[in-house]
Amino acid sequence: MPVHRIEVRAIHAGDDPAGASTLNEIRELGFNEVTDVRASRIFLLQGPDDLLSPAALERIAREVLIDPVTETFGLGAEPSHADEGAKIIEVHLKPGVMDPVAASCEMAIADLLRVPAGTVEVRTGRKYTLLVHIHDDLLALIAKRLLVNESIETGHFQPFTPAAFPHGEPYQFRLTHVPIRGLSDDQLLDLSRGVPFARWFVGA
Repeated sequence: MPVHRIEVRAIHAGDDPAGASTLNEIRELGFNEVTDVRASRIFLLQGPDDLLSPAALERIAREVLIDPVTETFGLGAEPSHADEGAKIIEVHLKPGVMDPVAASCEMAIADLLRVPAGTVEVRTGRKYTLLVHIHDDLLALIAKRLLVNESIETGHFQPFTPAAFPHGEPYQFRLTHVPIRGLSDDQLLDLSRGVPFARWFVGA
């Protein structure tokens, strides 16, 4: 099942507080080369092809994802504004990180399409379009210092749409016995440092 992308953005710049706030934070860091920031919300959807037709995706966007008074949307990746010197930073959660917004969207989409919950999976992300003429190293610095929490998120500098959603493997408990009372001081020190102890018993 392919992954479909919907981008939601403000109709008018005045209705984009996330973009304005990000611009102020960037300037507080001293990066005055940035002249404007436009923020978008990204929704990635995966489900049966017969459910996620272009018409169905438009309906989902209009009835579930946007505020029709202040927001509009596009299917697929929106133009990058490269002709204006724009740079893109996208932020996506790492696999396994809780995404309450996505969970709420899944329930709303299931109600809208009258299908069981979870039939359509959703992942969310954020996109920042920076109007700026800077080199990629400085763009990466802005992403790292301001926009991306590397413990739970990944940053991308091009529109990101995975071929499929990754799924974790079931946890398999493995019991390991360590004969602590019989270890030497050096072996105990290795153990505290996380050195694999199996080598102590195989003649290594």
